[in-house]
Amino acid sequence: MRRAIRSAVAVVALAACGASSSGGAAGGAPACASEDVVGSDGGCTRPGVPPDGCDPGFTYDGNGGCDPILPATECGEGEMAVPGDTECYAVGAAGDPPTCPSGQMALPGETACHGLADCGSAPWGNIPVAATTQYVDASYTGGASDGSAAQPWTTIGAAVTAATSGAIVAVAAGSYAESVTIEEKTVHLWGRCPSLVEIAGTGAGTVVLGVGTDGTEIHTIALTGAGVSVGTARQVVIDSVWVHDTTGDGVDIVGSATLRRSLVERATSHGILMDGATASIDACVVRDTAPEAGGSLGLGIEAEAGGSLTVTGAVVERNHDIQLGIIGSDATVDGCVVRDALPKQLDGTDGYGVVAQFYEHRAALTALASTFERNATGAILVEGSDAIVEDTLIRDTRSQASNGALGTGIDSQVDASSKQPARVTVRSSLVERSHTGGAFVSGSSLTLERCVVRDTLPQESDGTDGIGVQAQDDEGTRATLAIAGSLLERNSTTGLNVAGSDGVVEATLVRDTRPQPSGGVGGHGVVVIPGSTSARGSLTIGGSVVTRNQATGIGVYGADLTVDRCVVSSTKGTAWSGGLGLGVQADHSLPPGALRATLAVTRSLVTDCVGVGLGVGSADATVSQAWIRGVAPFASDGAFGDGVAVEDDGALTASSCRIEGGARAGLSMFATAQVTLASATLACDAIPLDGEDQSSFTNGGNLVCSCAGATTACQVVSSDLQPPPSLTAATP
Repeated sequence: MRRAIRSAVAVVALAACGASSSGGAAGGAPACASEDVVGSDGGCTRPGVPPDGCDPGFTYDGNGGCDPILPATECGEGEMAVPGDTECYAVGAAGDPPTCPSGQMALPGETACHGLADCGSAPWGNIPVAATTQYVDASYTGGASDGSAAQPWTTIGAAVTAATSGAIVAVAAGSYAESVTIEEKTVHLWGRCPSLVEIAGTGAGTVVLGVGTDGTEIHTIALTGAGVSVGTARQVVIDSVWVHDTTGDGVDIVGSATLRRSLVERATSHGILMDGATASIDACVVRDTAPEAGGSLGLGIEAEAGGSLTVTGAVVERNHDIQLGIIGSDATVDGCVVRDALPKQLDGTDGYGVVAQFYEHRAALTALASTFERNATGAILVEGSDAIVEDTLIRDTRSQASNGALGTGIDSQVDASSKQPARVTVRSSLVERSHTGGAFVSGSSLTLERCVVRDTLPQESDGTDGIGVQAQDDEGTRATLAIAGSLLERNSTTGLNVAGSDGVVEATLVRDTRPQPSGGVGGHGVVVIPGSTSARGSLTIGGSVVTRNQATGIGVYGADLTVDRCVVSSTKGTAWSGGLGLGVQADHSLPPGALRATLAVTRSLVTDCVGVGLGVGSADATVSQAWIRGVAPFASDGAFGDGVAVEDDGALTASSCRIEGGARAGLSMFATAQVTLASATLACDAIPLDGEDQSSFTNGGNLVCSCAGATTACQVVSSDLQPPPSLTAATP
């Protein structure tokens, strides 16, 4: 039964503030449009997002909110669209090439496997002819070899010895069991084709380039047994070469080299290793690198010690530990496919797509129009270094094989040894179906511009997490996160989580966050919480829409949140914690009063939520020009349904607001809550103002309580209501 509030509360409530049925407020207030409120300046104010307040990518809905502009149909595999796009578009490498048999390759955009080079006609195929050419044919038995086409050498070593600097060494079909060392001259070594000509090395290197061999070239030949050692030689060219089944690194570079249209497979330790070198790898495939005898390494490509690497149009696949390692070096990866990483054979850990890591100085990675798929532990890991990622597809990153942990799409972290933070910027890229986290930053910085992070799955080991984007501190060092013009959708547990760090979000859509499959907890759109050392989290979110999430639209717990020109809509509610459109409360994992939360809301809309529209518990909140409407009760039992609920010792100051259509109450107050409400309209709420326990209410003036054109006195009553569970639930 509804009754007047107890006398302890009545001294600060019970002020009549009726309005005429024509809309003119009592006390001389102006006549306002039906959905406007009387502002603090005495004029009429439209609550919610103003008509000109929607950010680019969104359009005003005519009713205090913004709708995202998106394609009419859902984007397909490898496609994306962010708010403002009317059509889906593909990102990543030009195409996903087929898996090829040994000795064949397919590059991004190709649909069929092929050999490395045409063999031409016997015996020399398409090898260039010059007056100084030295010819080699293992099948020649005529004796008196002089390097001519009629009397060729039978070993490559003999031809190299006889060659003048700059000469071509032309090699006919056959398997040559020798190691070739070139010194003090430039040699252009040509085989007829890799499928017919093979050098099977018997020493430390199948082909070794010593001093004075700048400009040496190796073309259309297969190398096995040992790899290619470029040494300090510069401007070396390795073209259409098949390096396979080597006992050590496939290609080892100290000087500078260009690799084109080559295949490096089943090398040992490293497919390609650069030690302070400069290298360009174009239209190559590096795959199936084997670990060393003890089970360590097995990396695809590694640039270390200040090297500079460019990889273009390449496929790097099925290597162990790390597919691309950028260690204290600079690298550009453009139009590449990096896929199917394998863990360390030693212990089943790792299996990264690319790692950019501080070593003596910062690494710098630029990834453009590339695809990272089906890697493990992490697709792109940046530690104490810098990275720019653009127009890139990151998908299906798996958890670690050893323990089912991690599986992050993009990871920006502090380097453990140097304590250098990472700086990562991601633009126009799609991160989908990662595990544990789509994009993660710890004690470092991460910027997402026009990105999509979607369908992040829980950690495989225990079914937890699956967070779209997460920022957290690292031993008290705050992370910084900036998101603009992006879409976070269908992630698990939380769409966006900021812990002990600082975040700014603009013009972004966060929607359809799902609970964890284990236990059904979570389903939060945006959450701000303290960090590992109880440092306060801080988030400013503007011009954004948070919609169709499960437990909470936007929640702040023991942290600070600023919301401007945002829409929080269609929060569904869960059985374990109710539902909360926009909420602020203390961190319940800490002692009472340890971290009191703060919330500032301006020009925003909270609509069509289940449970509570705006909740304040053990926190300080200021709200201006907000429109909170259409809060429904729980479908299971018909309980709750409050537009605004203030619990514990929460403090709320609200002005120029409209609270409309609360199924249970427009504004409810519990425990020792303190509320000041001014220049506001409470419209068609079952109970406009309800106060329980020792709560207090201050009428700041210009209050209107009305429904269907009829007004009533704005009076606080007590109806023995219970506080919604969403305000007393544990911190997510």
